[in-house]
Amino acid sequence: FEIKPDIILRFGSRPVSKKLNQLIDLNKKNTYLLQGHQEKEYEPCWIDTSKIEKYFELNKKTIDVQWCNSLIKFQKKIEMRIESFFSEPRLHEGYFINQIIKGLPENSNLLIGNSSPIRDLDSYTFNMDKKIKVHSNRGASGIDGLISTAIGMSINQSSHNALIIGDVSFYYDLTALNIIKNIPVCLTIFIINNSGGHIFDRLDYLSTQRKSNYDKFWLTDPNIDFKDVAKVFDCSYHKINLNDDEEIIKTIHKLNTTEKNIKLIELEVDAKKHHSNEKDLNKKIKKIFI
Repeated sequence: FEIKPDIILRFGSRPVSKKLNQLIDLNKKNTYLLQGHQEKEYEPCWIDTSKIEKYFELNKKTIDVQWCNSLIKFQKKIEMRIESFFSEPRLHEGYFINQIIKGLPENSNLLIGNSSPIRDLDSYTFNMDKKIKVHSNRGASGIDGLISTAIGMSINQSSHNALIIGDVSFYYDLTALNIIKNIPVCLTIFIINNSGGHIFDRLDYLSTQRKSNYDKFWLTDPNIDFKDVAKVFDCSYHKINLNDDEEIIKTIHKLNTTEKNIKLIELEVDAKKHHSNEKDLNKKIKKIFI
């Protein structure tokens, strides 16, 4: 399936998606930048948003409803394929994020961590009939200060508050847990512990690297005992048994969402099994387009 847009309207600076940028670059002549940042290669195609109506009047484009509907159908097929794949327990980080969100009470506040969690949320979680406020710390797009942000989100909140974060991100900001001695909050931190920064597994370039170099310079496994961390900062702790499909939901339902303390819930993920499931799922999705 090949996407050949008649026109692309781009707002502001370049998107972060590599594939989307590749599509835009292939269609430079059909890409129009609306009050964008100064990029010389797009300068002839700048449009003032105040003049956009006049532009379309002068350059009428017929909308191919069939083309639009085909994209919607593909999206629905992908959603169904992912939901079918996750209909049984999977050792996959996207599956766990799905389960956590399903278990959160209505009107919860959720901060989604950077690196893998926010990408897995975007890729594997779809619209659902549940009111949840989703927050992210995307200013610098880094992993610094996520626990601090989640604590700030939780202050003076009567609703349930949750943070989904990776083990390396947790390590970067774990001393923020000391704040609760002076500012008590009700916050549940779900730690997806995959033993390091496995987001870099997504880079094709790393397949050419020695495993020893990859483990040392890219994964940087913090090797934390989260139970000991909980003791140091007077947090409660629970480790999810991932062999029990119901335990994530059961654990969330058992949480005291009014007690002013921080709860650490660890999900220890086998990165190899996760990536094996990821490959299987991607193969199933690619078959849709054949």
